[in-house]
Amino acid sequence: MPKKTHSVVTIKKRVVPRSPESAPIPYGTRYIKGRSGIKLLTIGTLLIWLFDIATKILAQNTLAEPLKITSFLKLELIHNANIAFGIPFPLLITILLSIVAIVLFIYVFIKETPKKSKIALVTFSLLLGGAFGNLSERVFFGSVTDFITLGPIPNFNLADTALTFGMIILILRYKQIFNHGT
Repeated sequence: MPKKTHSVVTIKKRVVPRSPESAPIPYGTRYIKGRSGIKLLTIGTLLIWLFDIATKILAQNTLAEPLKITSFLKLELIHNANIAFGIPFPLLITILLSIVAIVLFIYVFIKETPKKSKIALVTFSLLLGGAFGNLSERVFFGSVTDFITLGPIPNFNLADTALTFGMIILILRYKQIFNHGT
C-alpha cells in the first residue's frame, strides 16, 4: 500500500486588533490607569479655568491704559461680545454652541479615547478649561475680557490660548490621542 503524504500549507494571517485595548501603543505614549483619568481631567480643567479667571480679574484691575511690552506684544483691556476674531454673533447662540462644544469634548474624552493617555488628558484639559473660561464670562457678563494683543491678531485671553493650543495638539497628535497607532 502506497504511503499517503500530507502537505502542510502555512497561511500567514494578518493580525488585526480586535479592540482598542489590543491596538499597538504609539512610541512614547503614557497612559493613566483606572478612573484617575476623569479626576485628572477635572483637576486640569479647573486649574486652567481658574488661571484664566485670575488673569482676567488682574487685567481688569490693572489695565486702565494699554501697556506696550514690545513692538509686537501689548496688553490692552477690551470686553468682547463677539466670537473668535471679533465676528459678531448673537449671545444666546454663542452660549449654546459653547455648551455643545463642552459636552462634545467630555463625550469624546470619555468614549472615544479608549486608553486615557497623558497627551489626551492635557489636550482635553486645555479645551475644556478654555471653553469654561469664556462660557462663564459670557453667561455672567455677556462678554469676554480680552487683554493680550500680538501684532495684527485681534485681542485674546488665556482661555482662547488654551483652546488654540488644545486644537493644535489634537490635530498634530490625533493618532496618539485616539490610539490609532503611530
